[in-house]
Amino acid sequence: MLRGHTPTYYERADDPSLLGEIPLVGAAAGMDEGERSASGSSFVFSLVTPTRSLVLRAPHSAMLFSWLSALRQAIACANSCASP
Repeated sequence: MLRGHTPTYYERADDPSLLGEIPLVGAAAGMDEGERSASGSSFVFSLVTPTRSLVLRAPHSAMLFSWLSALRQAIACANSCASP
């Protein structure tokens, strides 16, 4: 879930207990052919941060592009806010 400009994650979608946040300064989001082939899904994308790499899957192409757009905007904001 994107809370403001910070991705957050939970045990389950209906669980209000926040497990953590994913800092986006220095991150990149995009589609990776290697991950797509390995997973067998055509709606797979990556979020790579300085501390972790995540492979995510959207339910359909429209959601994939919506999520990528939102993540890229959040990354741009995080990077511009972090610059001196």
